Amino acid sequence: MDSTSNPVISFLSQNEERYKSMTDRDISDLELEMMDVVETEDGIPTSNGAWLACPEYITENQPMLLMGLLYSGIRAWKVDPIPNIFLILRNLESGEAWYNTPFYSPRRRQIKPRSESGDKPDALNSGIWYPDISKIDLNEQFSVSLSNGNYAITGLYFDLKSNSASFTYSKDKECPKQKNIFFPKFTFSKNDSKELSIKINIETGKSNISIWRINVIALKVDEDPIIVPFEIDLSTEKEGVIIDIPTDNENWGEGKYVVYLDGGKEIKGPIEVQVNP
Repeated sequence: MDSTSNPVISFLSQNEERYKSMTDRDISDLELEMMDVVETEDGIPTSNGAWLACPEYITENQPMLLMGLLYSGIRAWKVDPIPNIFLILRNLESGEAWYNTPFYSPRRRQIKPRSESGDKPDALNSGIWYPDISKIDLNEQFSVSLSNGNYAITGLYFDLKSNSASFTYSKDKECPKQKNIFFPKFTFSKNDSKELSIKINIETGKSNISIWRINVIALKVDEDPIIVPFEIDLSTEKEGVIIDIPTDNENWGEGKYVVYLDGGKEIKGPIEVQVNP
């Protein structure tokens, strides 16, 4: 479903004016209301979900956006949300991407939870659904990275992806309008010639950029994301390109990863890959 017609995103977006002043009680009320707009069957949610909503313009004094989450008890046990939900922020001009987790901070001396710890929940607790709406302060999450410009932000919960929300950020009280950047449409898939190799199919269309800066994002349960930047020259690569991702440095360990491709205003994926020793 297109994010502009997604009922949960529309629901969250209606509250833009209240982002900064929302109380904990307001958030709790919204969580109950969100359950009325998610897709259900016989009153039971049909799937886990993640959504983001933000104003078109965000300033240093109004840095709030909303994240909506819905996950089951068995999902929370298999992939603990605290260390595994990440916000991916991209500067649309430079292509640089950063990540942060809104629910876990080692600076606060938290004990990092581990997925699949303890006994597997029984049938009753596996079927419990947890709605969560969080107010995200961008200055707090990405204080070092933010400067005036255009951005896109996406939530990743291992193999669950939110929509990508775009906004213009300014440290001033008003946001000057930024130049529109049109990125190529694309799809990608695993290329089986090497352990971690992907094939990107490109539709340049009305793209107005010549150097396309992309980011490969790999997630492993209970680990920080790995972000690998690449550049593609669209003047020579018109239809497709194969990218081999090096996995021989210390960031990669053995095991299952899910891989996303950040191509600008949207993140595609995931695809599942296995990295061997």
